[in-house]
Amino acid sequence: MENSSVLLSHKLFSFTHLFVLMNLPSNSLDYLKKRIVEFITERDWDQFHSCKNLAISIMLEAAELLELFQWTDPPLRDVKKDLKQNISDELADLAIYVIRFANKLEIDLGAQIIAKIKENEKKYPIPESIGRADKYHEYFIRNRRSQSEERKKGV
Repeated sequence: MENSSVLLSHKLFSFTHLFVLMNLPSNSLDYLKKRIVEFITERDWDQFHSCKNLAISIMLEAAELLELFQWTDPPLRDVKKDLKQNISDELADLAIYVIRFANKLEIDLGAQIIAKIKENEKKYPIPESIGRADKYHEYFIRNRRSQSEERKKGV
């Protein structure tokens, strides 16, 4: 009887949140956050989601993604054909833990991503970074060298 009342309360929880979930696009970050919270709440797993455990889980899932490429470097067409589903599964696991971690710490992940893109736009200006995989500090080193060389020529 106790199990059926717990199950019933979880079903009621799901039903009460159905309206909220129905009014959000299924791929929106808000919808995903709400759906993840619903999934976790239904299973009473919040107790296991400490910052440490979530950070470890993110790293473990990233390692599982990396493992798909261990000892191989397949061309993109083969990755799309042979590994796409496994990669999709691992990326979804990663996204769930990242969204959960951000939500747990009340981080607006969407706003933080936009802020990070703006920061990276400053670090990686188009003229210096287009077509290059250098780390951002390399641009400044290269610029300083060229400025130094220009000063020597001008002296």
